Amino acid sequence: MPRRDRAAPVLSESTVKTHVGRVLAKIGARDRVHAVIIAHRGGSAAQRLSGSAR
Repeated sequence: MPRRDRAAPVLSESTVKTHVGRVLAKIGARDRVHAVIIAHRGGSAAQRLSGSAR
């Protein structure tokens, strides 16, 4: 199916901010930059959530 024939998902800015905020809270990051540092140093968020981060 050509791309122009598909409906694009519509997410409001507040919805995106809510989801990002919840992800940051789950991994214990204060902002997106801190989330990148956590991921770089310790691996995936799944490892961090399970308590097996390096």
